[in-house]
Amino acid sequence: MSEVIKVKDLAIVLKGRMEIEEDEALALAEFVLDIFGFEDRIIDNILYPSDRQLFYFLEGKGILSTGRETISLYDGRDWRIHYWVFNRDLVRHYLKEEEKKEKEKKEEDIYSELPPEAWVR
Repeated sequence: MSEVIKVKDLAIVLKGRMEIEEDEALALAEFVLDIFGFEDRIIDNILYPSDRQLFYFLEGKGILSTGRETISLYDGRDWRIHYWVFNRDLVRHYLKEEEKKEKEKKEEDIYSELPPEAWVR
C-alpha cells in the first residue's frame, strides 16, 4: 500500500489546482478522503449524482480517474462495474509542485517584508 495522503496535503493540491479558498479545499479533501478511506479504488454506484458530478470535475483535474470491468455471470450475461481511482502518486506530484511554488513565492517576497527604513542609505 502506498503512503497515506493527509487531508491537509490534498487540500493544498485542491486549492492550487481548482483555485478555491482554503476552507473549501479542506472540506472537499475531507469528503474525498472520507469516501476513499485507505483504498485507491471505489465502486461508482456508492455515489449520489451530485457527488458523481464533483468526481467528474476532479477527474478533469487529474486527481481521480475512472475504470470499468466486465464480468461474465453464470447465466452468460455480462455485468459491468464502473469505479473511481484515486491517483495518489499524481496527488503527491502535484503537492511537490505546490510546495515548490510556495517556496519560490516566499523567496520572491523576501524584500517586500523589509521595512522602508532598510532601503535608506
